[in-house]
Amino acid sequence: MVIASLLGDSSLRDRLEDCHDRGEQGIPLDELLGYMHEAAKGIDYLNSVQHDLGGDQVGVQHCDIKPDNILLTGGSVVIADFGVAQVFSGSGGDARATSLSGSPAYMAPEAFDAAPSEASDQYSLAMTYYELRTGSLPLSVDSFAAAYDAHRSGKLDFSRVSEAEQEVLRQAAHTDPNERFENATSFVKALSHALEDEIPVRHDWSKTALVAISVAAVLLVASLAALWLDGPATTELVLRFDAPGATVVVNGEEYVLNNKGELKVYVIEGAPVSILAKGNADRRDEKWSIESDEIGQKELYEFSIPYTAEYHAARAEGLLAKKRLDKATEAYALAIRASQKEYSKLPEPLILTTGDVLWDDCLQLSPDGTLLVVGDREGVLSQWRIHDQGLKGEPSKEEHPNRTGLMSVATSDALVAYATDTGEVWVAGDSAPQKLFTEEGSDIKVAFTGDQQWLAAAVSADLVTKIYVWNAKAENLAATERELGEQPGEFPRICSSRDDAIVLATQDAEALVWSWSVNLAEHLKLGGQQSDVLSLVSASSGDAIAYVGVANSGGLVPGAALYDVAVQARYTLPSQTNAIPACALNGSGDRLATAERMEANDANGLVLLWRPRAGDEVLAMERVFRYDHRLGDVTALVISNDSHWLAAGHETGAVTIWHVLQTTEQPVTSFGGGGRIVALRSSPDERWLFGAARDGRVIAYDLLRLQMVYQACLQEGVAPVQGADRVTLRDRPFGRATHSLLGSARTWFPLAPHPSATHAE
Repeated sequence: MVIASLLGDSSLRDRLEDCHDRGEQGIPLDELLGYMHEAAKGIDYLNSVQHDLGGDQVGVQHCDIKPDNILLTGGSVVIADFGVAQVFSGSGGDARATSLSGSPAYMAPEAFDAAPSEASDQYSLAMTYYELRTGSLPLSVDSFAAAYDAHRSGKLDFSRVSEAEQEVLRQAAHTDPNERFENATSFVKALSHALEDEIPVRHDWSKTALVAISVAAVLLVASLAALWLDGPATTELVLRFDAPGATVVVNGEEYVLNNKGELKVYVIEGAPVSILAKGNADRRDEKWSIESDEIGQKELYEFSIPYTAEYHAARAEGLLAKKRLDKATEAYALAIRASQKEYSKLPEPLILTTGDVLWDDCLQLSPDGTLLVVGDREGVLSQWRIHDQGLKGEPSKEEHPNRTGLMSVATSDALVAYATDTGEVWVAGDSAPQKLFTEEGSDIKVAFTGDQQWLAAAVSADLVTKIYVWNAKAENLAATERELGEQPGEFPRICSSRDDAIVLATQDAEALVWSWSVNLAEHLKLGGQQSDVLSLVSASSGDAIAYVGVANSGGLVPGAALYDVAVQARYTLPSQTNAIPACALNGSGDRLATAERMEANDANGLVLLWRPRAGDEVLAMERVFRYDHRLGDVTALVISNDSHWLAAGHETGAVTIWHVLQTTEQPVTSFGGGGRIVALRSSPDERWLFGAARDGRVIAYDLLRLQMVYQACLQEGVAPVQGADRVTLRDRPFGRATHSLLGSARTWFPLAPHPSATHAE
């Protein structure tokens, strides 16, 4: 220790003052982290119970860690000044000065009671880091009393650094020693993780600075001895690695790199050199060799120690959380390159269970994308809060009185409305649920208008459907009930349009599609056909409406149409010879996806992407997407607002996903199995895909993570591997189902049960 002190060129206090003289706030961050790693290793070496004192193994508490006592020597740092007693006395004076028990500005709370803990030096290192980083301490140093109060109460101001750094510093400087990090090295590693985006290279020193100096001293003595004894001729090699502080073994001798990642060694002339990097966190063990005829040909030999696949994957996840998809994909591609088998697997969805049967209109997302609502046949309303990492914990559950089934659900940003199979309409928000309407024996569907001002209900019975609305902004919704009008037909479908309009279709001998304006109580006929409407959708912008169904046998009225609300233009498909069970619109309404019903001899099922053409009343087909016919007919479709993703739910319980920007017609993935998919929803930010199945499953799929893994596989030229939830395909007999509440009219159903694929519960 005395020798180390004598070798010190200056202290970190001197280095901080040099930075101040150049107008800098503190020591540059990458340089400072290197010093902190070395100091932490030295502290942990001292604190560890391995030092012989009178025959006992003891640990040493320095008790006076501060910038003045961390010395710079040869680009590295060492800990100096071990003369502090463990009993504190005195008052007043400079809180930065050393007392009998340490320097009050840096002392842990327990040190003021002359009872330092195993984590006291870690506390002082946190104070030291903050001062060297910002040029100031996180507390007043005017007096001992001020310092004492700040440390004991935990009133430390770390506001001059990022929130991530503050969180780490608050733990390292916790008033309870048991709540601090396991050791000083763990504290500095946490700092490095918090600063990943600011520091391109993550430092992790695996040996103490004291050991490094000892090794250097032994090497120097050995080299001098070789000269004095006229031993074998030696050559100096300068080695540089891209991992400062890493552990490197050269010809069997272990070294620790300095904070520049460099190492000087002397090797015997004419002999090869073997090099091994080992035991470095986040880095793989790697070997190199320098042949005898290559020695001396370079002034500097440079090496790269590869990161582990786990490191690249963790970094990719961190970047993905910040929605930096391009950078995350690059990082994940490196993980695949390091371990293809482990990281080329496509992510699996989260499978939730609500516990009972779900109907077609049972799943909805709030317009702001923060709430997922599911209603089941047993009258249970489940609600999940959505954030960047998915669903927040367990859902809140609300049981409807008498456990009547929930047939239709709608949500605004503030309210949830639902209709029961007993002909009731209810609304729930911050207060207790409120019943708005009752008509026994009726079939009811609910929706909010595009401006969320009105709640609408389509109530059908006795071959007639009536439209009712309530003011969703009113304190007493029930008192604002209005009847807008009626139209022939039952089994209604309803969706919102722009501003104060709703759209309605019915399934009867003649199905009509109407747009109703709430404020004017007027309606506009958007289109009609002489058979069932199987799917009715609106663009999230409200600028377009689309419906599909069963083609008219005479060919006079098409079974699919897109209506542009903004310009009041109607577009139809160029031809239709078969039923279309599902459709979807993107956010702006300029892309329509449709699914065709399959015939028994079809090798593939088809999903088609259409777009309207200016000056033409017929939609133009833009893309064709294919899926294996064994998945069964499409029962639900969704296309993301930005048209990047297209997903289809099938009668076999599978979900198929295509990436629209890719040129291939084949899907990125197909997963799942069990009850038929009855609903699919895409979050407004394009991040999440949610689905609901007849058997009670609710599916949550992270589209951003899927895109990261898929594109990273393409970059590496690797075929992505389906996860454990990949659907099990098998041939199935076809059967035609008639219209019922369990399925849309004339859609295909398997006659035999389809086995559920394995999935995570």
